[in-house]
Amino acid sequence: VMVTGAVANPGSYEVIGPRTLLEMLGKAGGIIDKPEMKAGDLVYVVRAQNASDVKKSKLRKTDQPLAENSLAIDLRRLLSGEGIQLNVPIQNGDVIYVPPAQMAFVLGAVKRPGEVPVRNNLTATQAVAVSQGQDLILSSNRITILRFGDQGERLAIPLNLKGIISGAEPDPQLKPNDIVFVHESGIRRFFYDIRTLLPGSMGMSATPF
Repeated sequence: VMVTGAVANPGSYEVIGPRTLLEMLGKAGGIIDKPEMKAGDLVYVVRAQNASDVKKSKLRKTDQPLAENSLAIDLRRLLSGEGIQLNVPIQNGDVIYVPPAQMAFVLGAVKRPGEVPVRNNLTATQAVAVSQGQDLILSSNRITILRFGDQGERLAIPLNLKGIISGAEPDPQLKPNDIVFVHESGIRRFFYDIRTLLPGSMGMSATPF
């Protein structure tokens, strides 16, 4: 059985007797969840007669094998034990493929800018939370999602964090390669710069404008 993708030790593993999907993932060292690589939402089991489709899908740089009898399994539910039926039996010659999570980017006035994995229906506010939240000194409630449309056009989606939290605005789900930009408050930046130039001259509240 071949185990590939976002696992600790990808490779080919001998199978003697019946084995399950979780057992084979365990043999491969488990799912990767590190900053440089995280597993996505699904795990694919490609049955032996269609295993070549995995190679084809990789050549096309897609994450979804095309074999008709492939199984696409919710990785989160599998690992949580919610459905015993998801822990399917593995057969000789199967390929188990765990696609890496695709990434979005959080920039601007957050505590830890950088990549966040787009999985579990990640939303804009969740992405900000994964980045350890807003910069309490400089951030405003304005957020912009920068996205490329189907025709390659650049889209800018303005949001208001306070409105999302109050329920007045929707909290949109992110797509791979989205950029979530948390804007600075101009007033806060002005007073921050003044305080930096003249230490001890004034204080600042931590409530975003």
